Amino acid sequence: CFRAAAEPATTRLTADESDIDCGRSCAPCTVGRACSVDDDCASGDCGSSSTCSVPDQLLTSSSPRGGDQYGIAVDIDGGRAVVGAWSGFALGVSDAGFAEVWHGEGTSWTREELLFDSTPDADANLGRSVSISGDWIATGAPEDALDDAGRVHLWHWDGTSWSAHSEVDPPGTHTISQLFGWSVALDGARLAVGVRGDDRGTSEAGA
Repeated sequence: CFRAAAEPATTRLTADESDIDCGRSCAPCTVGRACSVDDDCASGDCGSSSTCSVPDQLLTSSSPRGGDQYGIAVDIDGGRAVVGAWSGFALGVSDAGFAEVWHGEGTSWTREELLFDSTPDADANLGRSVSISGDWIATGAPEDALDDAGRVHLWHWDGTSWSAHSEVDPPGTHTISQLFGWSVALDGARLAVGVRGDDRGTSEAGA
């Protein structure tokens, strides 16, 4: 792994590395890089998928309150995790809901950002569903908007912080208690949304 300071990093794996330019006899690998044993990782934890991981840690709300239901939804992508609390207070509004982003680095997870609607509605339940993919997070608020139609909030990482990017409402004509955003899934630029209460085919058939 030794090279002169001016020499660029290599692009191929060698026998003394667990991942390119790290592990084994090289410098420890960061979270998400390939490993064989715990010593290959800066975090000291080579996970079950043979990638460097952050050790297990209990993640709790920054301002715990009875009934928040922190952890109703969780998702993880690389060194970041997002946790929903659909019954949490936001700006003093009950059951508006919120989500928290955690960043895993080294040997621990640290709280990175609190996500909530800047103009929250009571009982919107933001955080009932969460999904993270790279620099994007989706949070479902299934009882937000008129008639509890539901809404999905998109958040973007700009390299420094997470910020609200846009809102996604049900397509077409909404129905009462449609619950758009009951579940969400992000994969790159693709977003899938579950609509638990959709009854355009038959009562609460879902979509």
